[in-house]
Amino acid sequence: MPYTNLRQLTGNVRNRSPYTLQNLRLLLTALDCPEGLCDVIGEAEVALYGLDVPSQQIRALSDSVYFRNMPKAKQFAWRWSIKTIEARTD
Repeated sequence: MPYTNLRQLTGNVRNRSPYTLQNLRLLLTALDCPEGLCDVIGEAEVALYGLDVPSQQIRALSDSVYFRNMPKAKQFAWRWSIKTIEARTD
């Protein structure tokens, strides 16, 4: 498989709030972790719109993520953090 800076983000989003979750913005950090020591090799923000996750429910999510100018990793890993959450209150 050829090397690419394009990665697939898949997972589930769980809404524990009393409101309907609409949009989510994540910061993804690409890491190269050979021998357990990690270096940051890229960052990307991804906006997930129209999730429509009702209160106390779970929905699947999937999106493509492009890490600009990312060098090839020996042992690729990533971590994520939530930047913003938008919910519908009605």
